[in-house]
Amino acid sequence: MNTAVPSRKDVAIQLKVIASSENSRPMEGNATPTEAAIKGVKNELSVATSNAAFLPVCVPAGISGPLVFILFIITLSHFLCPVTCFPSLIKEEFFLQYNVDCKLATLNTGSLTRYDSACYTSIMPSVTSETFDTLTSYWSSSTGNLYWSSPFILPTWLRVWWKSFGSGNGPYLAVIRNDGGILGIAPLQLNGGTASIIGGENVCDYLDFVVSPGKETEFFNILLGDLKQKNIGKLDLGLLRPDSLVVTQLAEIARQGGMGVVNKQVDVSYEMELPSTWEKYLELLNTKQRHEVRRKLRRLTEAGDIKYRISKGRNELEASFSIFMRLFSLAREDKAAFMTPEMASFFHSLVAALADIGILRIGVLEFNTLPVAAIMCFDYNNRIYLYNSGFDPEYESLSVGLLSKVLCIKGSIEEGKDRFEFLKGNEVYKQRLGGNEIPLYRYEITIV
Repeated sequence: MNTAVPSRKDVAIQLKVIASSENSRPMEGNATPTEAAIKGVKNELSVATSNAAFLPVCVPAGISGPLVFILFIITLSHFLCPVTCFPSLIKEEFFLQYNVDCKLATLNTGSLTRYDSACYTSIMPSVTSETFDTLTSYWSSSTGNLYWSSPFILPTWLRVWWKSFGSGNGPYLAVIRNDGGILGIAPLQLNGGTASIIGGENVCDYLDFVVSPGKETEFFNILLGDLKQKNIGKLDLGLLRPDSLVVTQLAEIARQGGMGVVNKQVDVSYEMELPSTWEKYLELLNTKQRHEVRRKLRRLTEAGDIKYRISKGRNELEASFSIFMRLFSLAREDKAAFMTPEMASFFHSLVAALADIGILRIGVLEFNTLPVAAIMCFDYNNRIYLYNSGFDPEYESLSVGLLSKVLCIKGSIEEGKDRFEFLKGNEVYKQRLGGNEIPLYRYEITIV
């Protein structure tokens, strides 16, 4: 009898059927559903491959039949497997780890993926709790076409924030996969029965999930099921832009699932699309503000020697950051009170981390060689994010605080940036300089 080897599609279907059906009842001998799936397909494969003659195997005389089969399987699997794979425990219920028992099955069921030095192929959706290091590798290698919408959800930012302010049950960096690929990432912090996105409103202007475009529905359905299984009863999510995935996708998915969704506006942000030239920017302002910008710039330049410089390199940034911190605390009493020792430590760590990945910018306005105003901003996705600023009150009459922002806008236009984001807060200058108001929301989702 000459039995054909099952096709990749046949084996994949067989594995999924077995794993799905076995998941609903206890396994014999404490076997997991995946182990049961492997066992079932292995039996089928052993019959199919026992008569297959596509790989020559030389066996010394005197070796018993069962051992011949084992040697054959090991030889065949190592011949076909392009990566050296070592025996390892099945860490996730819905992963097939490469080992002696399942290599042949996995070779016929899909693509090979590298994860934590183990080789596996997924046969059903899975959720794994990972580390800041693995998230960083996904971002730096553009894994899975994931969309990291703002600097505030980059792994670098998340790591610094967690080290400075993290509490509760620890970070839950949930990575959701299906068919061997990453659908998205939920960077969560757990506190009892509540989950929220890592970050705090006092230093993180926008928060959101990280998802591959087009995979949002699948991602959120799997995430909600995973959180429910972990007895997480509520998602407390904010601050959220109107175009965030929570607002545009998750909220409706939760409602359709019979979950409670409550939202409210809690703050505002300002942003503007940048034109191609400085003159076109001035034309966007109303007549009064256009006149004021020109008048204040002229008055400042007539009063003394003016220089505005942007620091980008690590050494430059270190010197400019010291200037920024001094001017930040000088600017207003509330800013000085905000910069506690704990917050100062966070800022120092953040500056070092963001300088390393190349998105930090610090602008310094000098008047007669004396630093009189400074801004901290981020250059990310061809957008400038104005994070914070400070100035010397002795030069307030020359509007150095406002003009440092005006010169930052001018420099952003000259560099061809697409958008200037003034970020959270309803300060009057943001609207006067052309910013458009964007509402920011908080969503609470009750998981049932």
